[in-house]
Amino acid sequence: MADLKGVDYLRTKLSGKRSRVLLRYKYYEMKNATHDFNLVTPQEFRALNETLGWCGKAVDALADRLVFREFREDNFDLNNIYQMNNADVLFDSAVLSALISSCCFLYISPDEDGFPRLQVIDGGNATGVLDPSPAC
Repeated sequence: MADLKGVDYLRTKLSGKRSRVLLRYKYYEMKNATHDFNLVTPQEFRALNETLGWCGKAVDALADRLVFREFREDNFDLNNIYQMNNADVLFDSAVLSALISSCCFLYISPDEDGFPRLQVIDGGNATGVLDPSPAC
């Protein structure tokens, strides 16, 4: 435990990855403008803007194929917490975020009434350090 990383380390790590995650969201939204050198573009099409990106339909189709069933070996009653937190929207946004930014976190915190609330945080807004030691 002596080699734990601090908050400053995590902030530095996040700032190094954030710009790439935002670029991936631009690709998904087809908003990554590219420069046209007008070498082969006919004159009548030069008023059009060019973008480089992924086909949003392909990413969405892949996200639609993924189905969450349940947490296995649920020692912390996560299945019940998941069902209490708008499960259909929560999983869809988590999968889409994971496909686009290559990383996604589910954050558990108490709401105003003290019940557990799940939130999806994408890889551009959170980071962490994985502990490779086996769980006790």
